[in-house]
Amino acid sequence: EVFLQNGYPGAFEEFSKYIARWTWPHKLHQGDKLPEIFKADRKDKHRKAFHIKMNASDGLSLVATTALFIIKVLLQLPVPDGSCKKECYAFLALVDVIELIVSSARNVVKPDRLLTLVEQFLELFKEAWGVNTMTPKFHWLLHLWKQLERMKMLLNCFCLERKHRAGKR
Repeated sequence: EVFLQNGYPGAFEEFSKYIARWTWPHKLHQGDKLPEIFKADRKDKHRKAFHIKMNASDGLSLVATTALFIIKVLLQLPVPDGSCKKECYAFLALVDVIELIVSSARNVVKPDRLLTLVEQFLELFKEAWGVNTMTPKFHWLLHLWKQLERMKMLLNCFCLERKHRAGKR
């Protein structure tokens, strides 16, 4: 969104083309449908909702590819006063958190490392978009390290994400 506002109206379409060039693993049955999320006809729906509308597994599939797109394409664009860089770095910090959480299912992750990455992400997000845009889920991130320390693992919460309204109640 910030790139659209700063004179790069084709950001969605370029990302869609970038994703389409990838060869997705065969076991990822939806891989060839991922570029459709960022087609021009869906851009207005995303902007109206103030977020990218996709399911969690598609988002998880796109995390590393999106990070690479940010590093190789978006951060290389000449943007006036570097205004888009804060948003890029905040997203890349979120990618670090996501990758550490995902890796915790198979590797030993130190709770203090998770807390450090979460705090870095929250600080960068606050700098980029301000504290008023932060929802309760941002605070919940600060509790993940305690679960990891106590249980030596993080519980998979995709079922809660899918049914988040009931969980929030």
